Amino acid sequence: MALSFTQEEQATIDAARDVLARATVHGAEVKRGGATLESILTGLCLEYGPLERENCGAIFVDGRNRLLDVCHVAEGDIGSVPIYYRELMGLALQCGAIGAILWHSHPSGEAIPSDADIRATKHAAQTLAPFNVRLLDHYVVSTSGHASINDYVAQRKGRKS
Repeated sequence: MALSFTQEEQATIDAARDVLARATVHGAEVKRGGATLESILTGLCLEYGPLERENCGAIFVDGRNRLLDVCHVAEGDIGSVPIYYRELMGLALQCGAIGAILWHSHPSGEAIPSDADIRATKHAAQTLAPFNVRLLDHYVVSTSGHASINDYVAQRKGRKS
């Protein structure tokens, strides 16, 4: 279900995107729970959450967790998006990344990771590891917000104990 906005609402969304783009400065420290990561994730929710197709990409950081790049990698269909691991690896190496944070959108509006999302996270970590690029997390972004797959998996393990 695609969201439609009035002209006034769209103008507000566009203005928010502009503010977030200015706030997302290359070289800024990207910390878990930090303002910069939050602003990037909020921007991704605004940009990709309302779309009818899933999209994925990555946030790349250096060894001191400073932002190197935010990349869009692929567009899928309404229920899935292919993660091109080879392209992901190439982008990480191209910008000299030491760490990566994956993201992908859920057009359903629900920021709830699926089992397939968890498997994709493990595969991405295994793909990047031989090149000394650490997968720091993977976020689901949507119109309702964002969710960390690392946190989701930890919570599920805690409930099974």
